[in-house]
Amino acid sequence: MFNDISIYQDPRMSLLGSRIITPKNISVKDEITKLTEVKTQLDTQTYKWFRYNLGVGEGTSHHKMETIKQEQLEETASETNIKIEDDKTQPKPEIVKLPSFQCAICQLNEKYDYFGMNPPYMRHYLLLEDSYTIEDPFLPPKQGEFIILGANCIKCRKSVCKDQECSIYFDGTICLKCAKDCMSIFPTALQDKINKIISK
Repeated sequence: MFNDISIYQDPRMSLLGSRIITPKNISVKDEITKLTEVKTQLDTQTYKWFRYNLGVGEGTSHHKMETIKQEQLEETASETNIKIEDDKTQPKPEIVKLPSFQCAICQLNEKYDYFGMNPPYMRHYLLLEDSYTIEDPFLPPKQGEFIILGANCIKCRKSVCKDQECSIYFDGTICLKCAKDCMSIFPTALQDKINKIISK
């Protein structure tokens, strides 16, 4: 604590550094300059992108948001003499559970939000086959970026990820187990690649 300023380590992860809490009438920039004798340039947009790249969202819990919402309703009610019923009596929105994708080879297990050839994150974009995809979780939403987790093997129909030790693409995704069983259909160069992976 220094001049009504609280400085403490960000509990979410060490890369986020320290958090500073001050009264509204105190300039964070000026106080940091007093403490460190270093001129600072605060850029909230840069910090926001830095936080997103670390996979850290806004950091406000559902419980905190509900508390803030209730406080705002009570303030409005006291100003307009309107009685607001406890929000707890209202039905809660249903949480949508995403289905899971699991690779039959390496057992990778991840949530996905779309299966098909035309991901909703990017218009006029068509994949070569039906694929399990998810919007890139390391970027802000609606940026048109997504991750292809895997697809179904065109031979055995089992889901496999895109790791080279689990599947190859040859007129469609083929798991390594099926590729080994039908080696003769592949070009020589691809046969050599498959043999190298299998022999590891």
